[in-house]
Amino acid sequence: MAVEIKTPEKIKRGGVLEGIVIIALDKDVNFRDVIISFDNTITYPNPCTKNFSGWNLLSVSQQYLDKGARLRNATIPFKFSIPKEAPPSYKGEHIESTWQLNVKIDIPLAFDIHAEKYVEVER
Repeated sequence: MAVEIKTPEKIKRGGVLEGIVIIALDKDVNFRDVIISFDNTITYPNPCTKNFSGWNLLSVSQQYLDKGARLRNATIPFKFSIPKEAPPSYKGEHIESTWQLNVKIDIPLAFDIHAEKYVEVER
């Protein structure tokens, strides 16, 4: 079972992150949806402050998949426009900002299939 994400390792704010998700499963599965998101998480070392995500960009996969069919192999393109005001990737002593591309195959009445890849967002 494999889900592979092909995309650049770095992107500048204000740029466009493009790539493909390649799905190659061992067998056909029923699925509700394939969700591709590009999420930012801000992490603080203070245990009293929870991590939070201020930015969540979603990609729509319905146009590439027939939701009534079973899923085994698929190639799904994605494209995210990164706003110029989005926080860049950063790792400091008191704060960390990371960007992660997430893929979720939503499978009814079973464990979902997940894949992720970190992408650096540059100033």
